[in-house]
Amino acid sequence: AMRLAASAQRLARGADHLLPEGRGLPRRGLSASWGAFAPTPIARASALGPGLVAPRMAGRGGSCGWRRCSATAAVPSVGSSSSSGSTPSSASSLAKRLRWPPWGPRTSDPGRQILRLTAPLDLHAEASTDSERLVRLEVDDLVEAAGDVDLSGSPPPDGWLLVRSPLEDKIDVMSDTPLAYQDGWISICPPATGPRAAASPEGDDAAQGEAVTEHRQLAVERTALQIGQKVAARIHPTSHPVLNLLKKCWDGDLPEWIRTSVAEIYTGKIAGVVQRGRFLVQRPSGSLPERIAVRAPLILVPRDRARQTLYCGLIGLGSAIFIGSVLHVRAWAKGDSMEFGLKSWPNFVGWITLTTVFIAPLTTGPCYVLLNSQAATVCVVIWINLLLYNDLFGE
Repeated sequence: AMRLAASAQRLARGADHLLPEGRGLPRRGLSASWGAFAPTPIARASALGPGLVAPRMAGRGGSCGWRRCSATAAVPSVGSSSSSGSTPSSASSLAKRLRWPPWGPRTSDPGRQILRLTAPLDLHAEASTDSERLVRLEVDDLVEAAGDVDLSGSPPPDGWLLVRSPLEDKIDVMSDTPLAYQDGWISICPPATGPRAAASPEGDDAAQGEAVTEHRQLAVERTALQIGQKVAARIHPTSHPVLNLLKKCWDGDLPEWIRTSVAEIYTGKIAGVVQRGRFLVQRPSGSLPERIAVRAPLILVPRDRARQTLYCGLIGLGSAIFIGSVLHVRAWAKGDSMEFGLKSWPNFVGWITLTTVFIAPLTTGPCYVLLNSQAATVCVVIWINLLLYNDLFGE
């Protein structure tokens, strides 16, 4: 690309030497003052300065001449002339002028943000305590606000924030219709009072915002989960064979980690909020279910879910090695040789190496892709490793 640009510059510099006398063009180098009227797209590209210039289709025919050119690609322009001391544009400066989009995760709906209430608040129809009270919001309830509101840096100076409160409690699990909300105002903190607030000018929003922040901590906070974020929702099953068996042997309620280990996993994106402080996870059309409403503790981001799957794979690997070690020690206790034979220790070390390096990673990865529960991942790793143990050392 740089060689093509340099060739275009040399071609443009020699343009006026090849033009006839009667064309009325100056005999000096091309300049930006008449670059738009240059006879060819290449000459115009060089005259208009740095940047990408898209040439027009001039005339007909397939040959490229001073008056007709069939070029359809953009021509990169380099420095104006050697006398100015400029150098060709680098790739970094070219990318900066093109304004490539920044790398990193993109928010699908930056116009909205989800806030969590840290104190009970009333939702008013207007930004006044004398206005109609629409609904009472409790602690941990979720609301939506404008995405450009910076609560930590510059909260509203008067303490009032326009939000949307969810109206739906029971959702249709096989639907993708927009959620219903109710607009209103909440007082995230009372107006600042005191000598510092009185000394600040009425129109000084920065001073008023600082006074409000110092008066009391805000009653809302931005949640870690936001609109459009990819997550995995966990649903505790109402009935499970393992849970039913443990309930008969367990005195009292089962621990939370046992119920979570057999929870079903559904991936989707955060699409909004519903009542009782729950996030709405929207799944692709045709999925079963298409919508799930869960609270924040039951939602996992992809990185946390991958970490939990890795831990479950390591637990399964450790359990398989422990069971294999017990079986080998039992065989050695019965008289099998440790140095020679099928149950020798070199064969046992080879099985451990094979399961650790190949079998465990190849079985843990599909468990993450297929959305296996934590208990299912542990069982799969244990079963595959012991199946290989039986093939190698079984009689």
